[in-house]
Amino acid sequence: MPQYCSVPGCRNSGGHKFPEERELQLRWRVAIKRRDSTTKGLWKPGKHDVVCAAHFKEADYRFWTIRLDNFQ
Repeated sequence: MPQYCSVPGCRNSGGHKFPEERELQLRWRVAIKRRDSTTKGLWKPGKHDVVCAAHFKEADYRFWTIRLDNFQ
């Protein structure tokens, strides 16, 4: 079953899981501006909730270079 984006109004499927690191996860939660329908406070993601790639800029990603000099 596809997981849909957690950003309000977005219906894209798939994406990036929320980070486990608390400070970074809080920044994501604030950025998507989603409120808990019961408490009206800031929504908290579950372990399967995601944000799709449409809500990220290229600068948000970290790129890694892997050297394969001695790869056999």
